[in-house]
Amino acid sequence: MTVHVNPSTLPELAETLLAWAKTLDDVSAELWRVPSGDSVHLDIIGRLASGVRVRVFGGTDFDDATFPDLPVNQRQEMPVFALRAWIDRGEVAA
Repeated sequence: MTVHVNPSTLPELAETLLAWAKTLDDVSAELWRVPSGDSVHLDIIGRLASGVRVRVFGGTDFDDATFPDLPVNQRQEMPVFALRAWIDRGEVAA
């Protein structure tokens, strides 16, 4: 199952994805900078208690300061806890 969420800011997106992550088992997260290079999708992937695989994603504008090492059209795994940094302090992705 795929769920698209559409919060308006990176902290809101991170908060929404973290809320979803708390409801899933075997959770992982990744970033994907789209081919045009102007935005980044953040994804949470996990399983419901029933075993159904779920991908929850949303997009945000690309910014060099926030995503310093994310080339165009590349995916990178990231720790789920990094979402909390964007909620709490607005730190950059590692």
